[in-house]
Amino acid sequence: MRLLPGATVRKGESMKHVVTATRLNIRPEPRMAGQPLGLLSEGAEVDVIETVNGWHKVAVGERFDISGVDFTPQIAVARRMPSFAWLSAQWTRPVGQAPVEPAPTPPVPAVLEKRPLLLGMNCLSDIAAAKVAIAAGCRAVTVINQFGATLALRDNGVEVIRRRWLPSKPQLMSGQEMVDTYFEGGFGGGYFAPIFNEGDYLGYGTPEEIAQRAEYDRRIGPVIRARGGVYCAGGFSMGTPDFTSPEICAAMQREYAPGYNRGDYAIGMHLYAKLAYDDRGNLIPISEWFGTSYKFLFTRCGFDPNPALAGIVCDETGEDEGANRGFERHQRTPEQVEAWYRAFVEAVRAPMEVNGKHYPSPLRVATGFKMGHGPEWDGFDQTAYVAGVGRVAALAAAV
Repeated sequence: MRLLPGATVRKGESMKHVVTATRLNIRPEPRMAGQPLGLLSEGAEVDVIETVNGWHKVAVGERFDISGVDFTPQIAVARRMPSFAWLSAQWTRPVGQAPVEPAPTPPVPAVLEKRPLLLGMNCLSDIAAAKVAIAAGCRAVTVINQFGATLALRDNGVEVIRRRWLPSKPQLMSGQEMVDTYFEGGFGGGYFAPIFNEGDYLGYGTPEEIAQRAEYDRRIGPVIRARGGVYCAGGFSMGTPDFTSPEICAAMQREYAPGYNRGDYAIGMHLYAKLAYDDRGNLIPISEWFGTSYKFLFTRCGFDPNPALAGIVCDETGEDEGANRGFERHQRTPEQVEAWYRAFVEAVRAPMEVNGKHYPSPLRVATGFKMGHGPEWDGFDQTAYVAGVGRVAALAAAV
């Protein structure tokens, strides 16, 4: 425990002080430079003869029980130690004086800033479903392929994540060529989903796959940014990449962090709960490995937590136990789903700690999967829950 210096001793007087440091150097002069004469242990008592500029002048000699490997009475005599030495006044107090407690460190606020989160629905390619979600209060929608129709949605103050579904692995071209070919020029602002969805056509289980994936994203991101939009690089599925692997984290830092830190792109991630409720119907807390796994990019992969950067965009969230076992297949009630979304919003809006400092959450947009008609994914339909999602969206958008 660090204590304040004791009373000042005038020249010609003396006062007994006790050492408060675990080990305290005794020095030949009142300064930090130079070789110490020895050590005093905590609790040792010394006669302070004079105090000068924060240094105590103390008497040394055989009459003191000085502890320390290199400062015994015998060594003092053999070395012809001086009769006086100096020690820092900061680490002593007068004998009999109660310790002075330091002022407590102010606690870090539980919430430094709650950034608005735009919450809504992934509506596949169904514009009618997107309009239903918006009418229910959703603040964001993800739409596949219908690029022109989404511009009108954005004009109504709703954020849109535009995704291009590709039937095969896209050709690697220049960034401008890929944006013109696959993203209809990348104009109109808003977010553009990554060219790869989860593990489609190219995985991310090895550093080599991450490097290949990043090569597409490095080319696309700056072009869309120059045209007023935000490209969501990555496109990682729930619980991925493998943030437990040093090799994978190093690859993410090498391949993706520089572009993100320059502001070239956001990062697209799917943030599902593997299971929303347990067998007894109790809500399962949002897991850091799924719902808030984006934090590992900043704590393990060298991503800059600067809140001015593009952040994280989630075009799929909800419950995903696999084999089409989402909210619908689990027969969750509207009340259960609304409660889950409330818990999700509370978890993802919480500040993020990086290297001992707190930053606002980097998550900007999240859309639940799914609404609308599609050829598969029947167990994930959230149409019956959209009213509750709309109510939560109003809370999530509040500052």
